[in-house]
Amino acid sequence: MVIEKIIKINGPSWAFWKALSSPLYYAERGGHYECDWKANSPITWIDNLGRHAHGKLLQIKDRQYLSFLRYENHKQNAVKAIISYQMLTLGDGIVIKLSINLISTCERNELEEYSKWSAKHLANLNQLTHSIHIGAQKVNYLA
Repeated sequence: MVIEKIIKINGPSWAFWKALSSPLYYAERGGHYECDWKANSPITWIDNLGRHAHGKLLQIKDRQYLSFLRYENHKQNAVKAIISYQMLTLGDGIVIKLSINLISTCERNELEEYSKWSAKHLANLNQLTHSIHIGAQKVNYLA
């Protein structure tokens, strides 16, 4: 089962990448990733409630692509999903495609949770990207 969400963001790829990867925006994003942002490294998503989701970073290309495994549970390392973000520059903005390929079977309510989370996550990243971009423009204007 694959869940895909696509969103157009009116902002540059650097601002989206910062919105996605910087721990500074924990609350706005709904959580944050802990990792060293290198392929084959562990990656952990920690949400605002303190829940952890563990995985392994597969591929990363700055401002273009990110994919990682999400484990069923941290101890067994059974793969639950492959998650990827694809970023494509389009005019003065970017198009983001978030894909969640569920490897293990899941209940209907869990599938709905993933779908709702992915839509909300992208909406949060959209707002955050816009804020980061506007903030950078203000700093440049004042400088």
